[in-house]
Amino acid sequence: MMIEATIVKRRYEPFSFKRLPDERETIQAADRASLYALFFREYANRYKYCNSVSYALDDPALLAGYWVWFSDIRNYADNGGDMW
Repeated sequence: MMIEATIVKRRYEPFSFKRLPDERETIQAADRASLYALFFREYANRYKYCNSVSYALDDPALLAGYWVWFSDIRNYADNGGDMW
């Protein structure tokens, strides 16, 4: 059984930082840990230094679970987090 999550893409105009309309996208993975890893690698970590785009999980329960997953340094390191 695949698990799905809706993610919200928030965008801003590059120089004025005027908020643009949100976009929604659905992502899927085999389980919650894989879903969190996919979200981190492909969305949260990839765009963390981009001021005009950000991503968030739309479901508060999934978001709370994501922060628990994220707080484990092994998950962060194994999925491309900067480990200086």
